[in-house]
Amino acid sequence: MVQTSSGGVVQGDRHDITITVNEDAIATVTTGSATNVFSMECNYGASERSLSVQNGGHLAFVPAPTILHSNARYCETSTLTLERNATAVIGEIVVPGRLARGERFDFDRYLNRLRVHGPNGLLFEDTTDLQPNTESRDPTAAGVLGEFDTYGTLYIVSPNCDAGLSDQIYERITDGPARAGATALPNEAGIVVRALANRTNAVTKTLRTAWDVVRKEMLGVSAPDRGVW
Repeated sequence: MVQTSSGGVVQGDRHDITITVNEDAIATVTTGSATNVFSMECNYGASERSLSVQNGGHLAFVPAPTILHSNARYCETSTLTLERNATAVIGEIVVPGRLARGERFDFDRYLNRLRVHGPNGLLFEDTTDLQPNTESRDPTAAGVLGEFDTYGTLYIVSPNCDAGLSDQIYERITDGPARAGATALPNEAGIVVRALANRTNAVTKTLRTAWDVVRKEMLGVSAPDRGVW
């Protein structure tokens, strides 16, 4: 459980998280509560994550949702390095403000970048860049988030995983509470699941369902019942 002594991220904050999973070890890492990114008058907040999984290890990094308050500017950069036969599940859920207070897409910018490296080099890179006040990156535009509020992604990083796993996940999530889909990652790196909804718990439930399918396939056990999502 990753915890912080502050109530959230404020302007000028720089957080560094380093997680190493040793050979044949299994780790599930989450946060104690949602990450609140507070309103900012200048500068920005940032989090840099360095994740590595050694031979035969498995990491599930599934933090609670990130809530972007009005005028927030937040940058998350994650680097995942996998050795031979290593696997990982990385989850992200983004809430565009304190919705009960009418803060829908009142933040300034949210930038999230994930780079994943395998034994032979870069497997893929995925970037989310949302700027509500910039027309070219408007999250409410058609083809981005549209009418939906909450956005979630689950990366199942398992080079050369069973091609049918994506279909199994899709069958479980397609009739769920969120609009969701699953597709293969580049370079046979695994599967990515994306979910959209107007309620955080709908996205959380959908990604958790996908994670449960993956965990049973990879580890032979269900997703944890408590403490995570």
